[in-house]
Amino acid sequence: MFNSSSILMYFFLTIGAYILILVGKKIYYYVRYKKRFYIFPKINSSGIANTSMVISISVSIIFILTSLTAGLMGIFFRIYPGWRVTIEGILINIGGLLFGPIIGIFIGAATDLLTIMLTAGMFHYGFFVCSIAFGFFSGLIKSLINVSKKNDLVYVIGSTVIIVIIAIAVDLYLYYFPEKFILSMFGKEITFPVWSLWILIDVPLVVAVALIWLFWMLIKVSNIKLSFLRIKYYFVISRKENYFRRKFIKKKNLEKYSKKELTWMTQINGKYQKILQRQEELIASVVNSPKEKVNNMTQVLLLLSLTQPIVCVVMMPYFDASLGGGMPVSFWITFRALSVLPLMVINFAVIFPVYNVIRPIIQYDYRSNIIESARTPVPN
Repeated sequence: MFNSSSILMYFFLTIGAYILILVGKKIYYYVRYKKRFYIFPKINSSGIANTSMVISISVSIIFILTSLTAGLMGIFFRIYPGWRVTIEGILINIGGLLFGPIIGIFIGAATDLLTIMLTAGMFHYGFFVCSIAFGFFSGLIKSLINVSKKNDLVYVIGSTVIIVIIAIAVDLYLYYFPEKFILSMFGKEITFPVWSLWILIDVPLVVAVALIWLFWMLIKVSNIKLSFLRIKYYFVISRKENYFRRKFIKKKNLEKYSKKELTWMTQINGKYQKILQRQEELIASVVNSPKEKVNNMTQVLLLLSLTQPIVCVVMMPYFDASLGGGMPVSFWITFRALSVLPLMVINFAVIFPVYNVIRPIIQYDYRSNIIESARTPVPN
């Protein structure tokens, strides 16, 4: 039987297991590659500034919401701190995605504490841990990206395996949950069979997997399109351009044609020159812009597929029920399951454009901050 204490225990055991894996990697990198592997990323001024920026943005959002509503949102957040953490989690997720799980834990903890202090909110140990969980689980995606070593197929397969494991684990958890899933609203009780909750949770995850594979195929199609454009450039348009250059522009051929004919031929040559320029611009746009945006989309989709079921459906209901109000854990599980799809859509609509803008600005090289040569001098 799960309760709030067991949820905390399993979460901290998960963090402990992850740290043990990092210790193993530390030993492996030193023995195999003669490199240092840092469990806690190296601290530098740029990393501190970037981390502080993400924390301040997250706290500012809660503070602005409270101020614009003349304190009403502050009262609401004190009554239902779970929703405050849900909003905090948007920027915490971005921080974990940028800086990895260890720094993500720090971002989650600092964001929750600062928000409580600046908005006179209520501290609750469970929601404090949920903020940490947002940073930790979103940071695991950064570890997956690091392991895949920029191999898109490895990343897509790894993402699929992770989402499938999460879906199976959450489904088994709901199947063996001892209480009935009843939602009480407006004096009426609606009973949800367990399969209905499976649909509410699994359908968004299936859609996320399908979109991740679709985006990966779009990258491959873009590469194929790029190849065809290059073939067209080198074997079609460039040949015609060279033909007009050889045939009509050489001085020895000028006397064979009238001025009108020469003007027409020069215009034709200019036309193909413009076509060449457009093809080069199109090739550049195919290579640079879409691939980066598609990669960001897949990362955000995996992020939401990881944090929403685990943190919102499994962890938060126990802390929601502990606040009182007479609603059991089963009610909150049902309520959170109903909100999975809307929250995933809202979070994606907010996180993707913000992440798309912040990521190029924050030039944080995660790999270089956890791995370095053993010959590099250690600063005192």
